[in-house]
Amino acid sequence: LVRIKGKTGLRGTEAVVTGRDEHRRCCWVRLRTGEQQMIPAADLELLDPAAAERELTTFGCEVGLAMPAIPGSAGADLWPLVYSGFVRVLVPESLLERLSLQLGDLFTARDSPSHAFFLQGEMKSGKQLTVRKPDQEYVALLLEAARKLAASILQEEANSYVCELAEVWTVHQLAGDYNPLHFHSNGRSHFGFSSFLHLELPPQLHGGQLRRPRTGSAGHHDGVTTFFWKADSPGGLQCPGVLECDLEEGYLYVFPQWLQHLVWPFKGPGERRTLAANVALLGSAELHGASRQPQL
Repeated sequence: LVRIKGKTGLRGTEAVVTGRDEHRRCCWVRLRTGEQQMIPAADLELLDPAAAERELTTFGCEVGLAMPAIPGSAGADLWPLVYSGFVRVLVPESLLERLSLQLGDLFTARDSPSHAFFLQGEMKSGKQLTVRKPDQEYVALLLEAARKLAASILQEEANSYVCELAEVWTVHQLAGDYNPLHFHSNGRSHFGFSSFLHLELPPQLHGGQLRRPRTGSAGHHDGVTTFFWKADSPGGLQCPGVLECDLEEGYLYVFPQWLQHLVWPFKGPGERRTLAANVALLGSAELHGASRQPQL
């Protein structure tokens, strides 16, 4: 809970911080009307800090609504019907730089093992390489994010399962390379999580291109990772089933491995350098040969 102290027209207003943009040094805040605004962090006064360990759930995304000024009317809330979810983590700069150097060495080494046999990516100019000894700080961050996501979906049932790293690989995507629509699996469990982390992007790929038109060959989709969690259809009272991930370096995405996704090709020089991994979700039932699996 914060109080806005610097923005004209909102000075003195209380709001709830819902997100942060570390690059712009701003925060997304939700006003009592339900409206979301981006406010510079320096213009916010902390009133009530959030709990260190909040209860996470994909079924509790309650949003307050502004209702017409009708005498006697009360506030209203919107409860989205959410089936699943994903986690996005901003990776520390020091770790990001170290990982990029490690992947650069892997790319130039002649004896680096190819991971292409296990993947559907069409990297005819670039490479997909196996990471045999992943960075331990990266692994710890990835597994913690997977545990958070498992807890948000499975709630108390998540205590019956353990997240363990299954495999890690790199994607060095160059001009014309792409990844067709696909989902992941891992050799250690029937269900689990997948992830990707953009370490480097060519200068022609940036977040601003998502504001370009989707039609007219404007470059809206170039190099973008797109999630497909359900088939979209025109009209109807349904949330969009297609989500385009931000083109920014340093964000680790963790999602259920059944979630279909693709990576669009791009033109021009430069490398789209990505670190990807699968996480196995192991439970006592599976370890003892039973077939019961969590629904992610």
